Amino acid sequence: MPMCEKRTRAAHSTGFHTAPARARRRDARAARRDASTPTAMAATAATTTPTARATSARSSARATRARRADKTTARARRRDDDGDDDGRAATTTTRAACAAIAAMAMACSSARAYVPGFFAASAEASETTTTTFAGRYADPKHPGCLREISADGTVRGEDGDPGCGKTTRTRPWTLSGVIDVNDDSIFIDFSPKGGPANLLGERVEGGVKFPDGNVWRKLE
Repeated sequence: MPMCEKRTRAAHSTGFHTAPARARRRDARAARRDASTPTAMAATAATTTPTARATSARSSARATRARRADKTTARARRRDDDGDDDGRAATTTTRAACAAIAAMAMACSSARAYVPGFFAASAEASETTTTTFAGRYADPKHPGCLREISADGTVRGEDGDPGCGKTTRTRPWTLSGVIDVNDDSIFIDFSPKGGPANLLGERVEGGVKFPDGNVWRKLE
């Protein structure tokens, strides 16, 4: 075999066909070296860190919203519980008040006890009782004018100028009164006539005496 042909075959069998493979391996090693350098690592971190940070931020926001929702739910439950307690307390108080009012109404209907500022006009007597106050009276300050006290405490009268006569024009009036259970005093509301709303009249021998010293004399 000629020498030139041997050399050609040797070149083909050794280096000619293996050069591209060596070049590829060399490029791969260079790429690995480049990837391991600080610059390459920083570039990789720059491309991956924003995504990771965004994911972490979203997770943190979801956790914060969940905690806030739990707190809101807990506060709402506490308010509901407080409202239930207040409602039960209000119901109990209302029932107690109603029971007290009912007891007071029963007491007022069965007794003629005096309550300051509370007159027979606001609560009618359930039945007519006997009292020494019932009858007609003469008022020295208004001679000849009618003065009458009913068994239920109602007081009727008339005023003249100041007395009443055949030719005198009179002004009739009716007042509310409450007779004490002991039948020794009466409380008359004189406010419609411009007087006190709770005037005390004490039973004395022969009539009723008022704080100003005036005495209505009972007529037989």
